[in-house]
Amino acid sequence: GWYGFDDVLPPEKVTVVLKQMFTPEEAAAGGAAFASELEADVLAEATKLGLVEKVRVYAANPDGVVTVKFKQEEPAQACVAKMNGRFFGGNQLIAHMWDGLTNYHLKVQKTETPEEEAARLEAFARELEQQQAADAAAKAAAAAAVSAPADNAHIEAANGGEQQ
Repeated sequence: GWYGFDDVLPPEKVTVVLKQMFTPEEAAAGGAAFASELEADVLAEATKLGLVEKVRVYAANPDGVVTVKFKQEEPAQACVAKMNGRFFGGNQLIAHMWDGLTNYHLKVQKTETPEEEAARLEAFARELEQQQAADAAAKAAAAAAVSAPADNAHIEAANGGEQQ
């Protein structure tokens, strides 16, 4: 074609999802280098089947997900056939083609210590108390403003309707 994209296949036809590649505990224990080391291992194995565009480790995913995007459909199908049911690191892998919809990226939730939680809750309580005090002050000021003209009317009536 004119634009050179005739050979680009839809991602769901060339992307393999590998599950049970690792446990959340293994990902946490592996530190910062965990994902890059696993990506290199998977890339080395996957390139035996065909040209790989990208390997991605979803370290925060509890299903231990790694995706492999191939350049062509045949190597992707061969990868599913080879990896499904295979054991890796003591885990039996589940391999299938990506459905084109599922997002395997999950944000890592930082766990807070009991002291951090207590400090956060205390700060929130102070914020609520300050807001309640401000609301009460605003209501009192509004009530005073509403009652002030009534007092002036009472003074005018006492003076025979004349303003001072």
